[in-house]
Amino acid sequence: MAIYGTHAGMVIDTMGGFKPVPLSEPLNGSEAVINFRELVAVTAGIAGGPWLGASVGAIAGVERYLLGGFTGLSCAIATLLSGLLAGFFRQWLDRRITPLRAAFIAGIVVTLQMLLILILSSPFEDALNLVKLIAIPMLVTDMVGCFVFQQVIEVLDRDRLKSELLQAKIRALQAEIDPHFLGNTLNCIKG
Repeated sequence: MAIYGTHAGMVIDTMGGFKPVPLSEPLNGSEAVINFRELVAVTAGIAGGPWLGASVGAIAGVERYLLGGFTGLSCAIATLLSGLLAGFFRQWLDRRITPLRAAFIAGIVVTLQMLLILILSSPFEDALNLVKLIAIPMLVTDMVGCFVFQQVIEVLDRDRLKSELLQAKIRALQAEIDPHFLGNTLNCIKG
């Protein structure tokens, strides 16, 4: 899904223009990608912890690096760190990730990605112009996406708990009924 997040985005050329992300040809030195790859790495970290987040981030990060462009390295590193940091937040918060906390985590990792683009990408002027162009849309997309993802997880958890409670009640009723029927059966045989 994280790789899909890259290829569902758009290529931005610092010389001007947008185009779909290519599947097979690398980006040139003036191109970058606006996408939702970080969103998937963050949700993997939130859902499964640092190892899952780092694994998803590493796989998607390597693919993003191989795609090229002047932000390839910074985006690859940011994707790995996004999944890893989200997983550490999950551990630190003892798995109590609310939708608002998930959105906050996404905001932190997108900010980290923008900083890495500014630090590692050159020429700096192109990196700065790119960050000015993509920071707000990526913040909004990733924060809203993580918020919604965590909302869905909470609803699914509540439904699972309700189902488990119902199953426990049914087992308790069966445990009460079985001895009653056994007693009646034995009384019928005896009498």
